[in-house]
Amino acid sequence: MNPLSFIADMATAIGRFVFAAFRDGIGLLVAKLLGVFGLTTISMSAVLPSLKSFLMEYAASLPSVVLEFAGAVGLDVFMSMVLSALTIRLSTKVFIVPKSVADQLPGASR
Repeated sequence: MNPLSFIADMATAIGRFVFAAFRDGIGLLVAKLLGVFGLTTISMSAVLPSLKSFLMEYAASLPSVVLEFAGAVGLDVFMSMVLSALTIRLSTKVFIVPKSVADQLPGASR
């Protein structure tokens, strides 16, 4: 093994470690700074269960003829595919909201 390539590999590994440490530290600092202003971050995984229950309540209030027609044309499968894709897409998003709003969400830590 070439000693120069070993040194270059070690320098790269150390640089990645230092960068990761700064990146993680900056994330914590931003979270603390948001907390000072009464804000917090939430992900869509906290909001999606309430959205699903809202849609289920709305669908349950529809007349049976409409539900049968929607099932016959495949609207239920279509909506399931769309909501699944949105769930996957939005689950990685993080939103900044006031802490009072985040505390009202289901599954909020108190």
